[in-house]
Amino acid sequence: MIGEPTNFVHTAHVGSGDLFSGMNSVSSIQNQMQSKGGYGGGLSANVQMQLVDTKAG
Repeated sequence: MIGEPTNFVHTAHVGSGDLFSGMNSVSSIQNQMQSKGGYGGGLSANVQMQLVDTKAG
């Protein structure tokens, strides 16, 4: 069921290739999202993620 509209702003498409490109790509994505506004009050955090490559077949 679709609810009432929110203030959601679509900023970018991020694919698995972007994440596997290295930290420069991740930094570029973060800069792009911050440039859209609404992200000024955030806190920095170090996060480690484990990526699992799944293949259809």
